[in-house]
Amino acid sequence: MISVCENIEYTHISGKLGGSPVLQFATVYVWDHRLCNQVVPPEVQPIINSQLCANGKRQDACKGDSGGPLVNSTIDLDGELRNYQIGIVSFASTVTCGVEDLPPIYTRVDRYLKWILNIVENNQ
Repeated sequence: MISVCENIEYTHISGKLGGSPVLQFATVYVWDHRLCNQVVPPEVQPIINSQLCANGKRQDACKGDSGGPLVNSTIDLDGELRNYQIGIVSFASTVTCGVEDLPPIYTRVDRYLKWILNIVENNQ
C-alpha cells in the first residue's frame, strides 16, 4: 500500500542543501519495504520494521531535517481533516536531495506509540 504524506521542513525541498527561512512542504510517497532495502546504500541496510522510506519527485527530506515530521492527512467520519504523524526524519543524504531512487529514512511513529503514551502519561 502506498501512502501519500507530507514532509514538513525548513530546508530546501527541491534538491538544494541548506536551510530555508520559510517552512517547506513536500508531497512524498511511502515506499514498499522490500524495494526500499534494495535501493538504499549498503551502509544503511537493512531498513528494519521500525523504519520506512518516503520521497517524491525531486522532493524529500534533506540534510538538517532530522527530527522533522512525516504527516498523513485524512478526512474523518465527520468530514474533518485530521493529520497524523506517521514518521520522523531519521537520516537523509548528505550529498544531494530530491533523487527519486535514493529516499531518506524515517522512524515509524506507530512502532513507538506505546512507549510515547507511557512517557506522556507519566509526565502529567
